Amino acid sequence: MILLVLFAGLYRFALPAAPDSHRTALNRALEAGDVTAAQFLLASGRDGKVEEICCTPLSVLGQVRTVRELLADGASVDAPDANGQSALFSAAATGRDDIVELLLKRGANVRLVDRLGRTPLHWAAISGSEEIAAALIARGADPDAVDARGETPWGLAQSAGNDSARKE
Repeated sequence: MILLVLFAGLYRFALPAAPDSHRTALNRALEAGDVTAAQFLLASGRDGKVEEICCTPLSVLGQVRTVRELLADGASVDAPDANGQSALFSAAATGRDDIVELLLKRGANVRLVDRLGRTPLHWAAISGSEEIAAALIARGADPDAVDARGETPWGLAQSAGNDSARKE
């Protein structure tokens, strides 16, 4: 009976993604914050990809609890996706200060550079998150780092219309 209930709970995530979607069962489990289903899918090796075009399981930022448990299960805090971005990039770009704080406490590298030559600070600046930008700078992010187009985080913040952003 318990096995049937467990299997029934996972069934909704074991269905293939819609034909016009790159989303996988693991992606849906992570977005829903269903750590049990995500752990099962990762352990089984049946569904280890999240959105085949971009992401690592950790970078799909559902809930803090999900990220915390994936880290506890051995997920690499700095694992890059196909774009060279770790979970810290995703959290900074989406203004998830709660997850940024957790990742920084777990030793996330604030100086990683993605395929565009951008750091998490560049993405925090684009999103207009002053709190995240300040936290990244406090941990050693370079406010003068330039991306592949020669843009600094400050310049990108201004280009994005983030009037509240300022150079620290």
